[in-house]
Amino acid sequence: MNHYLEYLPQHPGLLPKWLLLVSVTAIGNAIQAYFTMTYTQQIYPGTWEPINQPSSSISSSSTSTSTSEKEGKSNNSKKDLSKLSNAKRAALCSPATPLSSRTLGTWTFLSGVIRFYAAYNITDPIIYQIALWTYIIASWHFVSEWLIFRSASMGRGLAFPVAVGVGSMIWMLSSWGYYVES
Repeated sequence: MNHYLEYLPQHPGLLPKWLLLVSVTAIGNAIQAYFTMTYTQQIYPGTWEPINQPSSSISSSSTSTSTSEKEGKSNNSKKDLSKLSNAKRAALCSPATPLSSRTLGTWTFLSGVIRFYAAYNITDPIIYQIALWTYIIASWHFVSEWLIFRSASMGRGLAFPVAVGVGSMIWMLSSWGYYVES
């Protein structure tokens, strides 16, 4: 077992090991983003309105439908969606596309590589800053998609990336002097 420990970052403290763990996890998540949209749709579940189905107001038959009938159909649609599992509802309502999933995968892979380098070179101020910026940018992205753009909602898919991003950002900011000499 000691043989494997020599492959871990040799710097003191837990931050380098954490960066390694997060980097390996990120690379795994990036790979899955290329093959399935399930996780991406959990992060970005969208609204309760299905986006891949045409709106009833667009069809030619809906022009003769009264407003109350349209509202009834819309309410039934929402009720039906509430009966679906989270995964099925996310697949119907998520603004995520195969392209956006692969883009998220590419960004996540790049972040993982940067954090991997930081885990082993944590005393280098440039690499430390670049790794810190990956957390700042990721945190901004996820929080803004949640609170500003509303394409993400706090839940199983978003809680972990936000917690890791914000927590790691705070940890790195507070540990700068411990790992990087001024």
